[in-house]
Amino acid sequence: MGTLSAIAGVYLVVTFTSTGLAKLRRRKLAEVGIIREGTIPAKLASTAVVCLSVIELALAVLVISAVDTFAIGISTAILFLSFGIYRMTSAIRTGLLSCSCAGGARISKATIMGTLGVLASSLIQGAIALLWAFRPSQGGWYIQAFLATIGICLLFACLRGATLQRREFREGLAS
Repeated sequence: MGTLSAIAGVYLVVTFTSTGLAKLRRRKLAEVGIIREGTIPAKLASTAVVCLSVIELALAVLVISAVDTFAIGISTAILFLSFGIYRMTSAIRTGLLSCSCAGGARISKATIMGTLGVLASSLIQGAIALLWAFRPSQGGWYIQAFLATIGICLLFACLRGATLQRREFREGLAS
């Protein structure tokens, strides 16, 4: 179980970090996607994108820290399952399957197989999070604190790098 839970942890960190940063990097596009999905009011789209991104990045740090694997794992499972319910609600309301989870706005017609695929995906991600939840805690508090510090530093470095890359991209467009 140790190897599987370690793989689950890596998956969670990579997923939350990449989707959180992608939504922040392409915030306007993610907002448009949320508005098209029709589940969240348009005036709350910007707030929803920022809040969800912060939650995802915070969960990535918490997974790295492994302070309370049970609470973190249950929280991530709830987030994945909530996302699945959100997408199912959106599909029922609009007849479309859309996803703005990675800072983009993909839209396709909601089919039975596509909708079942969304449900299966969310259930698999929830199961991966539960694998993390039932992982035995390892190391003393000092190791966990050290790992949390490293995780926070890595995430801030990624955010800073993304900001610099965005600035360089905009400057390149301006010239």
